[in-house]
Amino acid sequence: MYTRAQYLNKEVSHQDYYLELAKLASLPTSAIPIDKVKAALAAGDEHLNTIDLPFWERLAVIYKDAIAHANKKRGEVTNIPLLAGICAFKALAIHLTDKPPVKPKP
Repeated sequence: MYTRAQYLNKEVSHQDYYLELAKLASLPTSAIPIDKVKAALAAGDEHLNTIDLPFWERLAVIYKDAIAHANKKRGEVTNIPLLAGICAFKALAIHLTDKPPVKPKP
């Protein structure tokens, strides 16, 4: 499992770090609007910011307990589960489009 230290030291990409969290939390792929995600990525929106933030926030709130539990499994405690949830859902959405993960900058 990736650690927060690895993420902060850029040893693991944002995409990989939060995708792992999404998988550990068993976030549902059925909740993600793949067509909108593909369109956003095709338009150059690599962070999916053209998809309304309230949409991502609702998903993060609904699954906050699963996200918190997954973070705890990794030995991490976060006081910002909403942000972690948004990032996890966006990473999962990108993964579902088969877009290669963005590598961390050296």
